[in-house]
Amino acid sequence: MANLKNILIIGDGGVGKTCLINRNFNNYFEKKYIPTNNIDIKHSNGYNIYDFPGQVKYGSHNIDLQDIKVCIIMYDVTSRISYNNINFWKLKVEKLCGNIPIIIVGNKIDITSRKIMDNNTINISVKKQQNIQGLFNLINEHFESETD
Repeated sequence: MANLKNILIIGDGGVGKTCLINRNFNNYFEKKYIPTNNIDIKHSNGYNIYDFPGQVKYGSHNIDLQDIKVCIIMYDVTSRISYNNINFWKLKVEKLCGNIPIIIVGNKIDITSRKIMDNNTINISVKKQQNIQGLFNLINEHFESETD
């Protein structure tokens, strides 16, 4: 498993982190919110994706994350709180993984009300499968530039 691309996905609870993983690798979308209470590692299509719990009460862990090469910080475009917490998650990533590339992802762009859009982020809809391939293309660019 040494050649797998190690990715951390982190952000507030309910923003769609686990749904992104399930949608991309299993073509499955869970409508009901089920919190992740431990770091869950998914292995698929050449990736190890570390799904980090978004609720503070589940935030402690004892998994070494020093092999993570790219991080996705996800927020919900309908939630100003999750957007405002991006800096909190950036500090958490730095503490856990050091200085690695971070991709900020706004999810739920299919919801038309109360959008918090940021031109410096990748905007997706996991539910409607919008721009997910674009996100993974960007992730792969980070891995390709690392090997150059």
